[in-house]
Amino acid sequence: MQDVAFYRDAAREFGDPILELGCGTGRITMALAEAGKRITGLDLSERMLERAVKNARRCAWKRGSAFTSFRETWRGSTSEKNSGW
Repeated sequence: MQDVAFYRDAAREFGDPILELGCGTGRITMALAEAGKRITGLDLSERMLERAVKNARRCAWKRGSAFTSFRETWRGSTSEKNSGW
């Protein structure tokens, strides 16, 4: 599929690790993992992530939003005192 080829090319050009926002059932996440990339799929929908996990356990899956993930990863906390956003 063209979209998977696009993301494979981008991953090749920019490298990893990769965070796919709104990964849904993980179709693109899994394709990039199969290509040897370190990738995490992020989605708000628990039901979508359950389907993704069933299809590919070797990927990292996380439930949340891009906003909360950014704060947790780069700010170290989602607490009120550290948010500042």
